[in-house]
Amino acid sequence: MDHCVIWLEVAGALWNLSFDDERHPEAIAAAGGVEALVSLAQYCSNGSRVLKENAAGALWGLAISEENSIAIGQCGGVAPLIALVHSAAQSVHETATGALWNLDFNSV
Repeated sequence: MDHCVIWLEVAGALWNLSFDDERHPEAIAAAGGVEALVSLAQYCSNGSRVLKENAAGALWGLAISEENSIAIGQCGGVAPLIALVHSAAQSVHETATGALWNLDFNSV
């Protein structure tokens, strides 16, 4: 199986889990999820639409938490999300915008 397909599935699962239970975003972050997803968002700029959408979506879910929002910013997650906002694919644009909105909401 291609590693991009694996990352696509992992990011999609983390996105689902992050919205499934209020404890999941913290557990995902504690397991190194913030760093991994920020790296994926940086890496996937040339990836498929679904990979980009899943990476941004998982960060969106993690950014519900103020602590995770800070970690996403400290890991350099803002720049790749801004790049994904400029995607021609509306679903990627909307998902990255949601992640940035959560980051901004938690910075107030």
